[in-house]
Amino acid sequence: MFSRTAALIALAALAPAAVADPVFETNNPFGGFLGINGFDVFQHQSVAARFIPNGSYTLDSISIWFMSNDDQGTTPQTVTITLRTDVNPGGEFTSIPSETILESWTTDLPVVGWDPQLIAFDSNTHVALTSGQKYWVVAESDVAPMVDPVWCWSSSGNEFTATTDGAGTPWESGSGAALALVVSGTVVTPPCAPDIGAQGGVAGHDGALDNNDFVVFIDYFFNQHDNADVGSTGGIPGADDAWDNNDFVVFIDMFFAGC
Repeated sequence: MFSRTAALIALAALAPAAVADPVFETNNPFGGFLGINGFDVFQHQSVAARFIPNGSYTLDSISIWFMSNDDQGTTPQTVTITLRTDVNPGGEFTSIPSETILESWTTDLPVVGWDPQLIAFDSNTHVALTSGQKYWVVAESDVAPMVDPVWCWSSSGNEFTATTDGAGTPWESGSGAALALVVSGTVVTPPCAPDIGAQGGVAGHDGALDNNDFVVFIDYFFNQHDNADVGSTGGIPGADDAWDNNDFVVFIDMFFAGC
């Protein structure tokens, strides 16, 4: 079900300042061809937006542009937001939210009428987001129709979205009007490649390149551990399923090159 259509507004409003590490971000709801509009989130309709990180992050927050069909502000706009994994049984065009919930929030939104606000849901668990993995942000509510919260559309662009007619009914998904959303996170920096040994010569990353790394590498090498297979023919980086001088050459080169 689509929400009622609002009149076009003349001036675009400014969004809050951008976060340091945006994982995914649409435009705000203002200035679109159809004016402000969105999907109702109520007893008989759940709504979801998909995003795909282009790097590895830990989640900081999910922010959603909401407004309300309740012009009087008398009905609590209670929503439950969940971050979920993806179900992709038959390819790109059957991608839907799974039942696996990575984090959830339930709150009363401070929205009245068609006055969009960007509502932030801060992460308590700082979920790991993997590069290239599909994730879904799902909004649900038990509020009655006509006085329910509305997830605003972005003013431009299309994204993969999904709706369902309530609990127990199937999701319908596809590319359509983007739901206005901001996902922010902290970039996960991979450990320095030769930093494989910690204090005492045990496996681990300790941020230092020293004899502990050599001890661990040699242990890996003589035990033909996969972690020692770092060099291929010609002493260039790359696993080749062989434990030989190429691995020593590459490890030493990485070690002295630092991070």
